[in-house]
Amino acid sequence: MPPTLRYSLTGIAALAALSGVHAVRDAGAGDNWLMGIAPNLCAAVAIPFVALGIWVDQRRDAGRRTTLRAFAWCAAGSLSGLVVWELVQRSTSGLVFDPWDLLATVVGTGLAAALIVVLAPAERPQ
Repeated sequence: MPPTLRYSLTGIAALAALSGVHAVRDAGAGDNWLMGIAPNLCAAVAIPFVALGIWVDQRRDAGRRTTLRAFAWCAAGSLSGLVVWELVQRSTSGLVFDPWDLLATVVGTGLAAALIVVLAPAERPQ
């Protein structure tokens, strides 16, 4: 399976999990702590993999080191954006700030980092 497909499918799977969490919450069955933080966890996995899938699709000859470096940038951008979004919620009346969401975002980014180490292709000997 080409790396771009592997990364894109990982991002899509995380987006599907995010959608499933929202469906359960909308049905009223998800009024617990885990369902409260799950969207942040799923988004922290989905965003860097979707971005990496796009990046790798345009640079198909990228090696493992370059891919891991690109992933680090994607994950850092995702983590920053999600943290800023959570902090913005402190100053709005319609959204709820939850410090546990910040922790879920960090854990999700760590999970994404573990996944990329497994999913990135090994370097080819030259």
